[in-house]
Amino acid sequence: MARILALLLVLSLTLPALAVPVPPMNGVVNDAENQLSLWQRKALIQQVSDLNARTGTQTAVLLISTTNGETIEHFANAVFNRWRPGDARRNDGVLVLVAWQDRKVRIEVGSAWRAC
Repeated sequence: MARILALLLVLSLTLPALAVPVPPMNGVVNDAENQLSLWQRKALIQQVSDLNARTGTQTAVLLISTTNGETIEHFANAVFNRWRPGDARRNDGVLVLVAWQDRKVRIEVGSAWRAC
């Protein structure tokens, strides 16, 4: 019994260390690790801003190196739920998550998009 408790204690201490914290949303393009050059970032901000103005939705982009073993689906869902892009009533936000080192991309959408 003591071994099981010790194992559970070790696991509970190590599992939170594996999780990647959700970065704060700082505009429509969030490149926390500065993977984009200045002109790439400006061009992407302009493209996403134009898309948002044209569609009336709120699209946000997050570039990270890795999800550190967490599935991209789970991490994208956590970011979407924390950032809450889009109109709350229409639930029409879009998140584009790129984990460049993992070579994974996920597009997370509000339920209004899923119903279409």
